[in-house]
Amino acid sequence: MKTGALPNLIVIGAMKCGTTSLHRNLGLHPEIGMTERKEQNFFLRKHWERHLDAYRAVIPTGFPVRGESSPDYSKVGPNPGVPARIAASLPDVKLVYMMRDPVERTVSHWVHFFASGVEMRPLEEALADLSDDNPLIDASLYHKQLQAYLEHFPLERIHVATMEGLSADPTRTMQELFGFLGVDDRFDSPTFHDVRHPSSKKRRATAIGRLARRLVGRYQLNQLRRRAPFLDSWLRRDRVEKPEFPDALRSRLEDRFRDDVAHLRALTGLACPKWSV
Repeated sequence: MKTGALPNLIVIGAMKCGTTSLHRNLGLHPEIGMTERKEQNFFLRKHWERHLDAYRAVIPTGFPVRGESSPDYSKVGPNPGVPARIAASLPDVKLVYMMRDPVERTVSHWVHFFASGVEMRPLEEALADLSDDNPLIDASLYHKQLQAYLEHFPLERIHVATMEGLSADPTRTMQELFGFLGVDDRFDSPTFHDVRHPSSKKRRATAIGRLARRLVGRYQLNQLRRRAPFLDSWLRRDRVEKPEFPDALRSRLEDRFRDDVAHLRALTGLACPKWSV
């Protein structure tokens, strides 16, 4: 017997663009229920269609808007089938896509990977390859990601916003999103101004921490750290500082993203005035 409900809202990304704060902010609204655990990553599964009942079980019920947030959904390079899977299961879903300056997002992505031990190379070496095959680059090609979704959804059902807007004016950014979702767009909360998961507090995982993450998963490992903080020194070590960013590398990244950003502005009408590109 089917229980629960499927979502009618998905935050599809992008990674390192404020989606943790956005997920939290959405769940503060009395008409919106967001999953307790962010990043369900349900549509990354190979046999996702066999597990829809399990997906329903984690989606909050009793709310007009029911949602989840999985930034890996907007990494169409490594996950090309996700937009089609979402459309097949949730044909009426509304999607939210968060972006930030693509150069800054790319560096923040490297900091995240380096801290977790996924990436062992220094920044310049990790960005020697600027092709779409580099996951640091692919996730910053916002127009490319949107085009993959526009093959299955009309633009009217995709709300696009920026991390810069969420940081500078969270109330306005959230209320515009509430209007898109059809809930009370007058709702406000002082919690909108809180910052979640700043990159400046990233710490590099130890070998034990990397092994634990592979064995139990990131979410379970974070829960363990909260319950047993004395384990933290075994799992993580020195803080990861934002790396020196050579001007030559910045220029290469700006050139790499320039065309994609131009197409993005034409598609969405967003000026993104604070971006470097």
